[in-house]
Amino acid sequence: MFCNTTNLQQHHLLTLFKYFGSKIEKTTILQIWNNYNQIFVDTYYKLQEICATSNLNEPQEENELKIHREMCLHILWNILKYPKHIKYRKIHKQALYNYLSKKCHTLGADFNQ
Repeated sequence: MFCNTTNLQQHHLLTLFKYFGSKIEKTTILQIWNNYNQIFVDTYYKLQEICATSNLNEPQEENELKIHREMCLHILWNILKYPKHIKYRKIHKQALYNYLSKKCHTLGADFNQ
């Protein structure tokens, strides 16, 4: 990895690992570093661009994951709360549909997905 690099280049690469290591896989950082001929500034801006793009997609994914989790908890809670009245196959379809629609609208997620 560090065979053909100077001490300054090693320092820059380690700086990139420290700064972007929690956001981007280290193999990706290294690949971009090599693609940009081990030039710190160019690599840094490309990694910034990748982080900015991925951050735009995260809120939508987080909302969908949150809705999925809440729907599972809603179903489980109703089964546990009314064990004699609600069986697995007896969950009211329209009530569940309305609850899902409300959650999607509240969080701004795509309901039709």
